[in-house]
Amino acid sequence: MLPTLAYEVCSIVVDQKHFDQTWPPSVEIIFNNNSTIIGPLAKHSAIHKRKDKPYLIPHKDVVQEQSNLLVLKIKAPIEYHKFKTDGCYFICVRRIQKLAPETLISQILS
Repeated sequence: MLPTLAYEVCSIVVDQKHFDQTWPPSVEIIFNNNSTIIGPLAKHSAIHKRKDKPYLIPHKDVVQEQSNLLVLKIKAPIEYHKFKTDGCYFICVRRIQKLAPETLISQILS
């Protein structure tokens, strides 16, 4: 279940014609010394349009009194020799809050 308050990290690739919310074929996310690896994706996954899920950081893991460190290491494994690098990847960090259905409806109606 999604924590009440969290931070969402996603990757957006932009090229000359469009943008998509997708991670590189293989990426390592390091947040305050905790490491997570996303990928490598299936060899033919780039053929189909994808919308990869964001990486969630629970609010309890965020240090409020000091700076936090978020590092993304893009890896291009040998089997991805056709991995295109002509796009530019941007990282988006959003603060999200889960609301009870009643609270959400109340906010919409007011």
